[in-house]
Amino acid sequence: MTSRFKRMVRRSPHLTLALTLAIACPAPAFAQDVLALDFGPVASNRSGMHNVGLDGSPAAGATWIVRPTTQNVHKAVERSRDAVTIDSVGGDELALRVAAPAKFAHIAFFTEAGTQDSSELLLSIDGTKRDLGWLAFDASNEPRTNPRPEVRLFSTTIETTGDHIDLRWSNPADPVLLGWLQVTPLAAPRIADARLLRLLAHAGDTDRMEPLAGIREQLGQATPTLAGEAAVVDFWLDTMIKADRYFEEYRGWTWADQKTGLSMFGRYPQAIMWLDGLIADPMFRATPLYPRALLQRARLQYWMWMEGSDRGGIPAASVRDWKALAAMGVRPDLTPMYLGEKVPHASPCDMLTNARESPLWAVRQREALCRLDELLGWWVTERQAENGELGGKWGDDVEMLRWWQIPLLAGSKQAWQGWTRVAEGVWASDLVADGYHRRISDVEHAAEPISDTMLIYALSGEPERLARLEPSARQFARSWTGQVGKNERRFHSAWFGTEGVDDRPPRDRDVPMNARAVKAVRFYANTTGDAATKRALLDWSRMWAKATLSIDKGKPAGVVPPSIRFADGKINGDEPNWYQANMFWRYFEWSGDAQIYDQLLFASQIGNDPALRAPLIEAFDLAARYGRETDADAATGSAPWAARALFDDESFHAIWGQWRLLTGDSRYDTLLKQVTSSQYLRFRLTGDDTVLATAGQGIIDRLKINWPLLTSEVLFTDRVYASTRRGHADYTDMIAMMTGAMTTDSPYYHVTWHDRSGDLAYLVRDAQPDILRVDIASFAPNASVTAKFWQLADGAYCLAVRDPSGRSTLETLAVSHRGQEHGFELPAAGVYHIDVSPADTTGRCSAT
Repeated sequence: MTSRFKRMVRRSPHLTLALTLAIACPAPAFAQDVLALDFGPVASNRSGMHNVGLDGSPAAGATWIVRPTTQNVHKAVERSRDAVTIDSVGGDELALRVAAPAKFAHIAFFTEAGTQDSSELLLSIDGTKRDLGWLAFDASNEPRTNPRPEVRLFSTTIETTGDHIDLRWSNPADPVLLGWLQVTPLAAPRIADARLLRLLAHAGDTDRMEPLAGIREQLGQATPTLAGEAAVVDFWLDTMIKADRYFEEYRGWTWADQKTGLSMFGRYPQAIMWLDGLIADPMFRATPLYPRALLQRARLQYWMWMEGSDRGGIPAASVRDWKALAAMGVRPDLTPMYLGEKVPHASPCDMLTNARESPLWAVRQREALCRLDELLGWWVTERQAENGELGGKWGDDVEMLRWWQIPLLAGSKQAWQGWTRVAEGVWASDLVADGYHRRISDVEHAAEPISDTMLIYALSGEPERLARLEPSARQFARSWTGQVGKNERRFHSAWFGTEGVDDRPPRDRDVPMNARAVKAVRFYANTTGDAATKRALLDWSRMWAKATLSIDKGKPAGVVPPSIRFADGKINGDEPNWYQANMFWRYFEWSGDAQIYDQLLFASQIGNDPALRAPLIEAFDLAARYGRETDADAATGSAPWAARALFDDESFHAIWGQWRLLTGDSRYDTLLKQVTSSQYLRFRLTGDDTVLATAGQGIIDRLKINWPLLTSEVLFTDRVYASTRRGHADYTDMIAMMTGAMTTDSPYYHVTWHDRSGDLAYLVRDAQPDILRVDIASFAPNASVTAKFWQLADGAYCLAVRDPSGRSTLETLAVSHRGQEHGFELPAAGVYHIDVSPADTTGRCSAT
């Protein structure tokens, strides 16, 4: 399939479905000696398959030993089911005796996954317990209210010992819901037919990865009635087709959610469960199709592991499968990467040349931007759909923008266009209503669609786009929070959406993560100056300031508690200590995260209220007092323990640095020069730009290797990390060098860059409310870029530019609003020094 045709299919899901239907063919009929049973009240129309309800006998050659007591139609998942899989029969135990007309038999069945993430189903065949080989998935973070949507598949080949086979299913903690069973007589426990082996070799080619539907169609044309080996091969191909479809075709596309009624968190586990059922069979493992099934399962397991499935059996299963693939020599282009080897990526960015006089900070930033532009370009041109999706579901697609903001802020037109498609797509999707996540969900997930996309609206300066931030401000003041005292307000819950608020305990608490939902509110207040929004933000900040300074439950002063109950303000409600919220998700536990420190710093700025910075000073003092060298055995919850966690959190370092740049307070400078994780802050404190030689190095190192794991292999788009550094301090340094801000979670940036033409790098050397000094390095002649100034107070300024030859120009710059634009033409390669300072009292500028 050509790249152009792949893009047509990706951007036209209806075409994908039409192609799927076009190559599908009616399933061949079963021969009489194949026992195929469809359990439940809904009849299958497949020829040769017997339908077995609650009261009926299974079929000739089959007898219930322990009969079912229920029959079920699974309407809640009907979009992902067909006539065979939509229904089942059930009981605490089921047992069935089937005839054994041959020396060997292939047995396959599926049961509903039920409520268990790690299945406890017990199977015995002729009295012998069988290992099902089913993957143990992570338990759900929040209490499960519905059964899992998948079916579990098992297959094996046995040597019969008599004229019948006894099958028995039981589960000590969940009903057994049996949906389908197929028993196929075989002359031998292997595929011996040369024609079938050739077909399997074609299907199992892991380099070509041919679509399997066409291969199954060939089998159906050659064998219209399935028996013996052909029936087993047809089952294998049918199962692989379903797994490939859920994995390769459906991915995380919204149209696939609508078609199947499942998210990718239902589809990917289902694909694994289908593959588990094949790989459990020793006869299947002896065929050429096995490596392909193992490859697909290994890829799925790896990406689910990366997504956070790290508490069940997935990590070990992923490594096991990839080691097996390596031993078989399967896909040597991919296997080493998945096993942790660093495979170089050949890139045009390897060929960059720089003038001898180019400053090292500019050379390093240029290469990092080049590699980011290359990666972003792949996603925009090869994967992004016309509606803006990137194939990993909206909630994860938007997280990729966290590194897209680097080229965006550097003026990349491609980043602006791609980001706009994402943002507009989210806004137009069913995910969002009235400017926020429609459905009630925990704030970590619900806030992302708006908080991760809204930056482009804030930067645009266009009233109709800025208006998209208003609904968050309105809902924050009217729905999400409530007054809890004079000049204080608190969130009712950490679970909310446009459809309402879920304040069932333990959800009924305010949490630092709520600051993510407030991100759009901060930008709205900053850009519009809306008085009511500012007042609501200040009230919320005062509540958090008080809680942060408190020492309730032994919490050190200056440490932000992980949750505060709305009703009474108690830290963590009725939980016994200050640091464990016990609110289902691990990210609600205390970790040293700086989101509330950011909120307090921003609020102190817009409210001109230094008192809101008092909790930050307490936190900085705590970190400075104990430092990173705190005894690792410090008591959990103690001040030294908390200080160490703060020191290890790079978001805390970013806010510490932002506080220093914003206030000019130098009391911690000696310590910060030694310990800060930000090379940019170290530069601003020392004036030595040589320390920036390593800024962005983690981005360069990451994007030089294992390219497929950043592009074509990716299943979860929120796991495309563009830096090797823990906490992504490279992102902070790159953004700070370009904008003068240590974080973009609040609108601290002094300058942003737009409509770049040419190869440029930027360094903000000084930034104050009335001063801005920036260097722009141009690596080729005839470049241009537009700057937007965000922190300069309204008034007249002098803008001086010294070009690479030393020639200076001076002009007057009138600033009348946030985001004031000014274009720069850069005719020669080299470094341009830009200096913005206040004009004299008459509004004039004169050369000195």
